[in-house]
Amino acid sequence: MKNKRKREKSRPLTIKASFDESDSSGPVGRLTKATVAEWNEQKHRKPSKEEIELIDSLFDGCPFERDGDGIRHLCVKSGRTALGVQRYICRGCGRRFTPITGTIFDSKKIPISEWVEFIINLASYESLTQASLTNMNAKSTGRYWVSKVFEVLKGCQDGVVLREEVWVDETYFKQTKSGLVLHEGKKPRGLSRNLFCVATARDSKGRTVLIPCGRGKPDGERVFAALGSHIAKGAKVIHDGENSHSLLIERLMCSEETHPTSETKGLPDSKNPMDVINEVHRFLKKFMARHGSFKRDDLADWMNLFWFVFACFGRKDLAVNRFLKMAVKCRKIMRYRAVMKKKR
Repeated sequence: MKNKRKREKSRPLTIKASFDESDSSGPVGRLTKATVAEWNEQKHRKPSKEEIELIDSLFDGCPFERDGDGIRHLCVKSGRTALGVQRYICRGCGRRFTPITGTIFDSKKIPISEWVEFIINLASYESLTQASLTNMNAKSTGRYWVSKVFEVLKGCQDGVVLREEVWVDETYFKQTKSGLVLHEGKKPRGLSRNLFCVATARDSKGRTVLIPCGRGKPDGERVFAALGSHIAKGAKVIHDGENSHSLLIERLMCSEETHPTSETKGLPDSKNPMDVINEVHRFLKKFMARHGSFKRDDLADWMNLFWFVFACFGRKDLAVNRFLKMAVKCRKIMRYRAVMKKKR
């Protein structure tokens, strides 16, 4: 096992690295290597004029005094970085910084513009591995970047309130093999603790929420804890008749319409009254199938990511613009080593 791990660690992590180690003798080898080098140069170019303008426009005072006594000291320009980004010095604390100091882009080595392609890849339902290959980055870079995406999207569903007609249901994700709970050496049947439940809801305007609510089949309290703050009082709840929805309906004084599974089973989507929420589940399963080995502890973060992608469905330009606007306001430093150490 030791030798196997050593061999795996020594494998090239990027496309360019693998071609660097390949035979480049002869016309074919030289052409291939030159082409890959050209791709890499395009993927990892220096920040463009537009990117530097964007970063410079984000200046908002000294980032080191944000959590202090509230006094905003004068900041003056102090030259530019090697990449051309404006640098400042604070007259109060004497520290130098750039407009992205203290954000998730702090100490970046790869242009922010590469995030455009990364977000497009995620919105196109690509796996992290494929997104990394497309961007010609190491696989670990994809895992690091998606951790930053999670941080940017934290709380993105908090203010969503569904109104008028609201479809409610649950969907489930299997536990990984290493985390299975066994009973006498066998997996329990049915909706056991080996399944992670996500309570979902969608209204007639297309607004959606997806909130994890523990393992196994949820009771009324868990469903209410997940969806209670996301459904307006007096709304009409359309559901499959599960008893766990009763408490939600009662406390929010909602009217209801039930369509039991026995009634809808086998119906084509166009005639299924629950298809409004079933459609969300279909896209969710397709999206998560690309990330099948995701850590179950990160389920809430993955639901936030899908919610964001689904809200921008068919509009990758909208997904990119919304994400970058949120990202540049996310004041949190996320160092590679610290993030990847937690992921082991």
